[in-house]
Amino acid sequence: MTSHHQMKQSSSHLDECATCRRRAARMEHTLVKEVPKRAPPPRRPKVINKKKTTFIPKQVGEFLSLGSAFIISHIHAFSQDLAYVWHYSEKKIMIVNKCGVIEQTLKIDAKSDVIDICVSPHSGNIWYACGDGTIIELMKNKTSLEKFRVGFEPRCMCLSSKDQILLGIECNMIIYDKEGNIVTDFQKINPDVDLSGFCPSNIAQCPYTDCFCVCDYFHHYFILLDSSLRIIWWFYGSTVTDAEGVVKDTGYSSPDLFWPHTAAFDSDGTIIVGNKDDSNALIAIGRDGRVLQVISKEEDEPYALCLHKDGLLWVGLDIRLVKVYKLSGKQITSCR
Repeated sequence: MTSHHQMKQSSSHLDECATCRRRAARMEHTLVKEVPKRAPPPRRPKVINKKKTTFIPKQVGEFLSLGSAFIISHIHAFSQDLAYVWHYSEKKIMIVNKCGVIEQTLKIDAKSDVIDICVSPHSGNIWYACGDGTIIELMKNKTSLEKFRVGFEPRCMCLSSKDQILLGIECNMIIYDKEGNIVTDFQKINPDVDLSGFCPSNIAQCPYTDCFCVCDYFHHYFILLDSSLRIIWWFYGSTVTDAEGVVKDTGYSSPDLFWPHTAAFDSDGTIIVGNKDDSNALIAIGRDGRVLQVISKEEDEPYALCLHKDGLLWVGLDIRLVKVYKLSGKQITSCR
């Protein structure tokens, strides 16, 4: 049916005609529906409050190591109260308690200088590397067993959780099995890395994450490696560089160069190292390479570190002083 109403009407006609008023109202309602709705403002991202651990050090022991005039190069706490303390090149290892009492002295049978020692994570036996390339295991019955020889003077050594022996040399690390067979080397694992400026002075493995920390004291950095010895990042003090070459700020400002000798590990993978040029500071570094805090500042350069699972941090200083801290962790909220 065709409507006889006019499509265009005057305003006076709309006032008089109810049909036209209803039609006009419907058209106006349709136009209103076609107007696009206003987009809601973007939501601001929520601030995520992250938890981090702050270490609270409480000194529970301090004593002068009764060794030679050489520096304390290695400390390994093997019980709640006892640790091996070894001075560089010495042919004896002292077992001391946290008060400095020497419980026992172990003799090292070696024809040349001892360069480094380490402890097997499985057997608990002490291994040591000598200047003539001899690798020796000190058995539980106190006898020394020559395991194998290498054709160079090792700079440092580490026994891994896989029962492999890592020997540091200039520009590389060589990995052996316990029979002295070469398994691989650091350069083959990281073929795209320039190791011409690599001179490892200490190798340590985290007993909780199996990551490795390799300190290069002479070139002012340490490297964090995964359990397969692939590079995760280089730590230079104020900056950290990942495997892709991305440089990030660590949140820490070293007054001068960064000087790391060795590392200790907390159960969550936190790394503790010393820095000579920041008043001999002990600093805690997260697994992302950011510095969590400065734990303490010591009287002299920290050369040897060990953090036992009971929370005792053993620190060997250059002046042959050993300090023992009880480290307790406190979870606090940060917004960074």
